[in-house]
Amino acid sequence: MQEQDKVDSLQDVISTPIKDVEYITNWLITKGSEVGWSLVSAIFTLVIGLWLAGKLKKLIEKRMITRNVDLSIRTFLIPIINIVLKMIVIMFVVSRLGLDASGLIAALGGAGLAIGLALQGSLSNFAAGILIIISNRLK
Repeated sequence: MQEQDKVDSLQDVISTPIKDVEYITNWLITKGSEVGWSLVSAIFTLVIGLWLAGKLKKLIEKRMITRNVDLSIRTFLIPIINIVLKMIVIMFVVSRLGLDASGLIAALGGAGLAIGLALQGSLSNFAAGILIIISNRLK
């Protein structure tokens, strides 16, 4: 009886790692294909999104030039527009990867609030300057 137990336990010892390897292999095949496709689509989304963001930024900049928007306003707004467009693309890529983007959006909102409060005086002075430039253009 004891010899039979030894044989069974030896077979268990040999067959258990093989079953584990089969399970891991099957899991990698199923999950790997899902992750692979989401990674490929995320990279595709990133490339196309950054290209479109660059084109849109150039279009907005050309539009501002044709409408004779003041140079100081253009040099202030164009980098902000560029950053916002790239952040939107990054949000799409993160969601394309299957990650929850709500935490990232909340962090960006908190950072924006903190920066806005820190630059409150400077931004109000800048906004007043823009209003003066616009009102002088309208006269």
